[in-house]
Amino acid sequence: MQALRPVDRYLAHRRAYELAIICTLFVWLTLANTHTAWLDLQRVGKTEFAWNEVLIWEATSHAVWLVLLPVIGWWKRCFPISWADLRRHLPCHVLGALCVSVLHVLGMVALRKLSYWAMGSHYEYGDLPREFFYEALKDVRSYALVLVVWTAYDFVLLRWQGEASEIADAPKAPAVPAVSTVSDAPHTPSSPEPSTQRFLVRTLGKEFLIAAPDVVWVQAQGNYVNLHRAGRSYPLRATLSAMEQRLGAGFARCHRSYLVNLNAIESIEPTEFGDAVLHVRGGESVPCSRTFVDDVRARLLERAP
Repeated sequence: MQALRPVDRYLAHRRAYELAIICTLFVWLTLANTHTAWLDLQRVGKTEFAWNEVLIWEATSHAVWLVLLPVIGWWKRCFPISWADLRRHLPCHVLGALCVSVLHVLGMVALRKLSYWAMGSHYEYGDLPREFFYEALKDVRSYALVLVVWTAYDFVLLRWQGEASEIADAPKAPAVPAVSTVSDAPHTPSSPEPSTQRFLVRTLGKEFLIAAPDVVWVQAQGNYVNLHRAGRSYPLRATLSAMEQRLGAGFARCHRSYLVNLNAIESIEPTEFGDAVLHVRGGESVPCSRTFVDDVRARLLERAP
């Protein structure tokens, strides 16, 4: 059995690791900011504010940011950050930052009022225009910082995992017409040639090529597709429909999110619900929905010797 790389072990529990890191970071920031803000209040003589009251301010602010992170992630996927699209997508992110700021202030104030009410007290936000302008300045900077850190994390993770990019098909030699003495001979269509598409994979340590026939299956995931080969996956920025056209007749759609290499299928295991599981080389399995299972069977029979 092939040993798992550190990146494979990380990706197997990626969401749990990310959640643990984010929560730990936010708890640390909440406590650090609380202590700093409380010391600042003591230094200017505002001793009427207790440490736990300042903790409520910081905790409610960071809690709303935690809730808004998935929203920022969704907006980032809609308008990706790249040099090619920066000028076109920058106004969208400015608008996104302002909307996030409004949601942050509303959620933060609501949580503070609820917390004060639970303690038998009352919370006053202050002069709304002035305080909102102050919070908006901080929120826009925080939004930009989140985008920068998130983009850097995606870049490092893709390089660590190995990001693929397409290489154009090799040019084919011009066909030479065959000389035939029988002019009315029936035309027999030639079988489709395997795809000559290749993919360049860049990792943090090296670069290497993957030929299309070596790809076992392809899975759609957000703005990327994952090319699975030899127990490992390599993300490629493309759509599944585009990959289906590029890979040619050697690959078949077996699910709305999957393509499979027909030559890699070792067996088909039907399920009681009309779907199937495709067992492919390397001991892996790929889902096959009932919509595509008959087509996959028919194409396998066509390719049988």
